[in-house]
Amino acid sequence: MKTNMSDTAATSQPQDSRRIFMPLCTRKPSTWAECPRHRHDELSPLQRDLIRTLPVKGTDAASPMDEFLEENPPLECVVLITGGHVFYVNTEGYRYARYAFHILA
Repeated sequence: MKTNMSDTAATSQPQDSRRIFMPLCTRKPSTWAECPRHRHDELSPLQRDLIRTLPVKGTDAASPMDEFLEENPPLECVVLITGGHVFYVNTEGYRYARYAFHILA
């Protein structure tokens, strides 16, 4: 049986989003400005669909290395809003950004 990737996005989102977004990210950015910028409308339809399934979290974290999730965070991949900017963030289970990119409108 052939499986459509978009059909499985909701059930296996964390693994899919890591694999699909990793090439767009920078690893362990020390400032938000270091994050690569990607326009939302230039992302693939699959990437845009996955972005919509991720939890959204607001924070006032001054840098990606600031801890913005609680201890033992349940989230790994999130859409993070900080300083009026939107980022895709993969924490890899840590409380700060391990991989991130800036999503431009």
